Amino acid sequence: MDDPDDFPWNSNDEPQSDPGSFFLKAAGFELLLGLIGLAAAWMLGYDARQLIPRGDQYGDIFYGLGVGVVATAPMLLAVWILERLNLTGVEELSRITKDRLLAPMRHLTVLELFAISVCAGLGEELLFRGWLQGWLIGPLDEASQVQIIVGVAVASLAFGLVHAMTPTYFALATLVGVYLGYLTILTENLLVPIVAHALYDAVQLIFAFRDD
Repeated sequence: MDDPDDFPWNSNDEPQSDPGSFFLKAAGFELLLGLIGLAAAWMLGYDARQLIPRGDQYGDIFYGLGVGVVATAPMLLAVWILERLNLTGVEELSRITKDRLLAPMRHLTVLELFAISVCAGLGEELLFRGWLQGWLIGPLDEASQVQIIVGVAVASLAFGLVHAMTPTYFALATLVGVYLGYLTILTENLLVPIVAHALYDAVQLIFAFRDD
């Protein structure tokens, strides 16, 4: 979920010769998204971190981590099924992803790939679920069903637009946004989408290079 046209690794140029430089740019870009979310929330008087458990809330932390890991499975299963349906849009997306996303990441270590995935999960979820969705919906115990639907829909469409490399990827990313959005609402724990997002990206990246 990390490859919109303006991301630092999305380029038609040859892979960068300095993997360390590329790693810092990719990780930094993802974290910047999170900072944008925090800054936007602060300016609007909203705390984008309010659904992240505090350091002493061990039960909520382990709950968020555990549910986040489990929540990764449906996304991985959906991708596995789509890749075997031989759909034109999915095949085009797979080709573009290999050419524009994976090529410059080929020389990164597994640890670096995992670190970028964690940064993506943290940064993008703070921006889209932590700030945008949360701000649009407001306090969950006071929100109407209409507010929840609108908040999830707007945040998911924004998430899809950021990933709109192709129409297929826009649609898939938007659906993932809806899934992560409702996970956030049902659990009231932002660690859940952060972990699910990060683990999904890590598995996809690491297995893509393993299969090369």
